[in-house]
Parts: sequence; structure tokens; C-alpha cells
Amino acid sequence: MATIPVSKSDVSQMRREGGASFTDGNINKIFQQKLKTSEWENFLGELNEEQRKCITNIVIPSNFRDQDIKLILRQCPFLQELNLIGFSSALTRMAFANIDTPLKLKKIDLMGSYIDDSVIEAILLICPELESLSLLGCDLINGSAFLTINTLTLLKNLVISFTKINDESLSIILSKCTKLEALYCGNCLNITGNAFDRVPELTFLKKFASVGLTPITDEGVSLLLSKCPNLEELDLKGNSLITDKAFERVNSLPFLRKLNLSNTGISDRMVELLLSKCPNLKRRETFFPSDPINMDLFRLIKRC
Repeated sequence: MATIPVSKSDVSQMRREGGASFTDGNINKIFQQKLKTSEWENFLGELNEEQRKCITNIVIPSNFRDQDIKLILRQCPFLQELNLIGFSSALTRMAFANIDTPLKLKKIDLMGSYIDDSVIEAILLICPELESLSLLGCDLINGSAFLTINTLTLLKNLVISFTKINDESLSIILSKCTKLEALYCGNCLNITGNAFDRVPELTFLKKFASVGLTPITDEGVSLLLSKCPNLEELDLKGNSLITDKAFERVNSLPFLRKLNLSNTGISDRMVELLLSKCPNLKRRETFFPSDPINMDLFRLIKRC
């Protein structure tokens, strides 16, 4: 291994961008640029162990193969955020299989990728520290991946919008993700909300969004509210099946500060009643923007 394990041009670029020393930002940024070329593997191979620890956040091009991803995961032990959006059938469970050391990944985005539950299962098994997982638009996912996982106590943010996950799978997910803080399940055509009848109190859940065509019912919303006493944000935009009955049993939602009921069957009378029962809910925040998902990017990916 050379004393300076990168080319002179790379060293010069690092120095121009951040001084003479190799900083986290320099190495991570240049490796991200190299991933767009055929030079990425040579660059990664020339870095020593300490320098590879600086690679913490990358976007992998969707044309990469399983063996390419596996190589990156093995050689970047401190990788914390991984973006794998828009992958086609080129991505399988083998990208995450047979990795001896558990990964330190905390955030994975698989938006719009054509993957099945076997890929998710492999990811969950090798990423015990995972805190955020986006499966937006992974329309082959039905949730069976979560059946074999004993616990996911560190998972805080989960996006399952536009998947085939149903109430039964969701109840299993909720029972295992005991510290889940945010759940986005818009346009899940198999979720009615009955999943909340099968789980204990979800004291950590603060954000829930079910936007669009999800057939969530009044009973489902009522169950959600009864199990989530610390809910801060609720977005039910576009769910036309929801009526005033969903909130009739609500005595108080002391922490609710953002609520979106636009394009639902909720009456103005109920909105006024909720404002009186939610001390932290302001009128100007009653209809807030939908869950923070880049739908334009998602639609673009699905067209490709």
C-alpha cells in the first residue's frame, strides 16, 4: 500500500476542496463522483482502511450489479446512508448475502426499485442498526420479509407507500418496530387500519401519513388514534372513505400539531371540534403539505 493511496490529481482536488488533510467530506464526495465512472473500484482499492471509514453516505447508480454493491458494502464498514433508488431486476438478495460483519447502515432508500421481499429480508438481517427504510413504490413488496426478523427496535422511520403490504403484515411490522416514530403508507390498497387493533400501544409513533387511495376506514383511524397517544402529525389527505365517525371517540390529542384532512369526508363541524380538543393544533396548520416524499421523482423513476 502506497503512503498516499490516491492519485496526485485526486490529492490535488481534495486539497483544493478542503485543505491538505483527507476529510470525511473530501473522500466521500470524490468516491461519489467516481461511482459515475469505471474508476470507482480502483479508487476504492487504493484507499487504506482508515480512509474507507470516511465513506458514510453514497448514491449507487442503478446499473450496478450485485457483486459491485457487495464489494462496496464490504470495504466501507462505516457506511451509514445508502441510496439504491430506481433499481431494476439487477438488484437481488445476493448483494447483501454472505457479508460476515453486520453493517452500520442507518438509512436505506429503495424508492421505485423492482425488488421483492427476499431483498428486504437480506437487508434487515445484515443491518441491525437500521433507523430509516424507504420502500416507496416497491410494488412487489408484501411485507413477508418482516416475518423472520425477531426485532427491529431501532427502526424509527418507515415508508411503505405504493406497496402490497396489508393489515396483517403491517401489524407484524408494528409489533416488532417498537420505537417507530414515523409511518408513511399512502396508496397501500390493502391497508384499512385494522392492523392497529392487533398491536400494543405505540407510544413512540409521532407521524402517520396515509395519503391517496388507501382504503383506510373510520374504524381504522379510530384504532390508530387510540393506540398512538403521542401523535404529533396526521395526514389523511384524499381518503374519501373517512368521515366524522373516525374522530367521534377522540377525547383529546394533546400533542397533535399538524393535521391534513383535505379531500376526505370530514365535515367543517368536526374540524372545529378537533381544534377544540387539540390544544397544540393551530388553524393554519390544519391543512398542511402532504408527507415529505418526492412524488415527482418517484413518478419519473417508475416511467424509466
